[in-house]
Amino acid sequence: MTTRSTFTLLLLTLAAGCQADLRPDALQERTKPLHEARGRALLAQAAAEQQPEGSKPWKSLPGVEVELTDTYFGFVGWVARAWPENPQDLTFRFVPGQNRAVVSMKDDDGQRIRWGIHEWNAWQQEGSEPFEYTPDDDVIFWLPTIQYFLEAAFRLPEAQIVDDAGPADLHGVKCDRVYLTWVSYEPNDEADQYLAWLSKKDHRLVRLDFTVRDVAGFVVGAAVYSDFKRVGGYLLPHTIHIGSDPPEDDLHVIKIRRWSPNTPLPDADVVLDPSKKPRPKP
Repeated sequence: MTTRSTFTLLLLTLAAGCQADLRPDALQERTKPLHEARGRALLAQAAAEQQPEGSKPWKSLPGVEVELTDTYFGFVGWVARAWPENPQDLTFRFVPGQNRAVVSMKDDDGQRIRWGIHEWNAWQQEGSEPFEYTPDDDVIFWLPTIQYFLEAAFRLPEAQIVDDAGPADLHGVKCDRVYLTWVSYEPNDEADQYLAWLSKKDHRLVRLDFTVRDVAGFVVGAAVYSDFKRVGGYLLPHTIHIGSDPPEDDLHVIKIRRWSPNTPLPDADVVLDPSKKPRPKP
């Protein structure tokens, strides 16, 4: 049984039958957006804050490389983690806004391991062994998930359904909130919900609440972004706390040592078998 399957079974045992709804109370009385234009304007402002005028558009970059350390905490964090080591140093390469990514790591014997995904085709390679395409849940789940966390500020405007969720304080920081999802305004089994917290002071994305429908309908979490630094003109977070209410209850923490925007990810590095056709999202 894979890590993700074990995690799913554990959580289903704890809270079967529930479905999370991230909409604040006022939005739960609605069936469609009431302030879509303002919500989209806030998301656009947040993306613009991290990508100042004159920088190449994030989604036009040929690739991004990130060196990071991912550390997991507690029982759920231990069960959920995908990597062989904890903490685990990773080199993560991806094409912005696309389902194309490669992650490299080493196990406790120092053997290099690579995972890759393109158009929902997943592969793995250990050491000098030949690569192997696999339906492994960990690869299919974690690579797109980590990529989305890394580039969330630039990806949130893609949402099909957007609504202004009103102001709120986040540990003393005054924020605007934006609700976003796909398929239907109300919770559904197909699409995740997100609640973006945007600092009123500097318009940055400082927290992102999310559901994880791929795991179970009731699973929710939050990612808190901090330690922003300019890299190649982009304003990028260097610490991401992920948990139920981080940083108070972390499941894992991503510490980014180096961002390298505009680092190409050639097809030859990620599409190891060009004959593979795109697969539907699981």
